[in-house]
Amino acid sequence: MKFDRKVIDGHMHLYNWFSLDGKDFMSEIDTFKERFGIKAINLCSIPVYAHCDVSNNIMCAIYKLHDKTAYAHGGFVYPTLPAKLPMPDGMDALTQYKELMEIGFDGMKFIESKPQEYKSLALPFNDDFYAEFFEQAEKDETCIVWHVADPDT
Repeated sequence: MKFDRKVIDGHMHLYNWFSLDGKDFMSEIDTFKERFGIKAINLCSIPVYAHCDVSNNIMCAIYKLHDKTAYAHGGFVYPTLPAKLPMPDGMDALTQYKELMEIGFDGMKFIESKPQEYKSLALPFNDDFYAEFFEQAEKDETCIVWHVADPDT
């Protein structure tokens, strides 16, 4: 059955380079798009889910290069959970944001306010760590896909 309505907003997360049957993630997404008639897709990186590994951002960037109809929203990488300030050089929120925008991301995915991630990070999203990022993102009118009002479950 084909979904016959326009989707206004939606996104997809990437978790593995290969599926259980050995197909690479790009082929999996291509097949998914074709099967359901999806014209464009928004990939949102969530490095916090991937043990704070930068590969989640890399996968989104690679697919965006592969498919010009793809959008990509980058996520912040934290060297430790819980996060410990100050971050190492180059890992502050503003620098990470600027680097992601420079390489072609369309916006940011902000999962840091989702209850479990908020607890894991122990870094409030209203902390000064994020202040310059939010200020710059506002100036740039950058799209932020942001979890808000998620239940604890």
